[in-house]
Amino acid sequence: MRDLWVALKVRLRLAFDQYCGQNFGSVRVRCRNGRIILFGRVRNTYRACRAEDVARRVRGVVEVANELKPDRATRFERRTRTVVGPAPVTAPVAVSYVIEEPPKNDRAIAERVSAALKRRYIAMGEEGVEVCAVDGTVYLLGQAPSEAAAKIAGIVAATMPEVHTVRNKLVIPSPH
Repeated sequence: MRDLWVALKVRLRLAFDQYCGQNFGSVRVRCRNGRIILFGRVRNTYRACRAEDVARRVRGVVEVANELKPDRATRFERRTRTVVGPAPVTAPVAVSYVIEEPPKNDRAIAERVSAALKRRYIAMGEEGVEVCAVDGTVYLLGQAPSEAAAKIAGIVAATMPEVHTVRNKLVIPSPH
C-alpha cells in the first residue's frame, strides 16, 4: 500500500510541474520499496532530468531510476501559457505567463559547466557529453571516452559555484 501511495504522489507532482505536466501522459511511474522507476517518452532531455528531480523530492522516495527516453536533445524554447480561472464577480479571468524551457538560470549553469568541460578537452554534443541543469543539480549524460574522463567531468561540474549536486550518468563505450 505504501508503494502505491508514493507512486501516486510522484505522479501528482509530475502532473503539476509546469515542465513535466505538459507531456505527463507518456510518463509511467512504478514503485517498489520506495524505489521509483520512471519510464516512457518525454519531449526533451531537460524534461527527463526535471522529472527525475521532481520525483527525488517526494517524501518516501528512496531512489530514482530514470528510464525516460527523450525525443530530442534540449534546446531553448519559449512559449506562453494562458490559464483561465473564475473571477469572484465578473467574467472568468485569463492570466498569461511565459515559460522558458529550460529556465534562464538552468541554461546558464549548463553553459558554464559545458564550457569548463570543453576547456578540459572533453567531447561535447551528440557523440560526447550533454549537460543538463535542473535547479542547481547537474546531470552529465551521454558518453565519455574513458573512466578517467567521466570522473574528471564529475569533478569539474562539482567545482562550479552554482552546482550543489552532480548526477554523473556518463557511459563508457566498450572497446570493439
